[in-house]
Amino acid sequence: MEGVIKEKPFNEQHESSESGEKELGFPIQEVDVVKNNEGETQPDKENKHVNDGKTWACILGRKAVGRETLKFIPPTVEKGKTVTHIASKQLEHVKEKYADLVTACFVGRRPAYNYMKEVCTKAWKLKAGFTMQIHGECIFTFKFENEEDRSNVLEMASFHVASQLCIIRPWKLFLEDEVKEMKTIPIWVILKQFSLELWDNEGFNMVCSAIGVGLLIS
Repeated sequence: MEGVIKEKPFNEQHESSESGEKELGFPIQEVDVVKNNEGETQPDKENKHVNDGKTWACILGRKAVGRETLKFIPPTVEKGKTVTHIASKQLEHVKEKYADLVTACFVGRRPAYNYMKEVCTKAWKLKAGFTMQIHGECIFTFKFENEEDRSNVLEMASFHVASQLCIIRPWKLFLEDEVKEMKTIPIWVILKQFSLELWDNEGFNMVCSAIGVGLLIS
């Protein structure tokens, strides 16, 4: 059994004689279908038609970002579950591509995009521009046009945005997993009016241990 769908102009709407409903007016590809042994309809691969090279981006009036052909890589099935194994060498091109990115990680949900960009623009006072993108629920990534700007931002290490701690660090593989598992964070503590009798490593260790685990002193 074969069926053919006819192509109709994009900007025309037609009344359906059977249902009385109007069609959307998209250009419809002419497709031949056949039935297989199980009675299911399938496209006829030997006699299929090409829709004049039109894509959904063209139909919707949008610019196509990219068009690359994907290939099927057979996954591994372990204990009845589909598993994808990725070797470290397969990620080398990713490390090179994103090596110069800087990330801003939040402990908890990140702020809104526009608010974050406005805060960073005012706080950093950069010499050149930057590109900011959202990555997951708690990370922003930054690409700087000026290397000095990048270095200065990394030296900040952290700052607060809307009372939320934002940790600045270079991008690396599987960073989002580290953020999800983050339980503790390093912070600088200023000790004012510190007693002279405790002004040595033992004294600093005793006082800092009341706050958390001491790492170093400057």
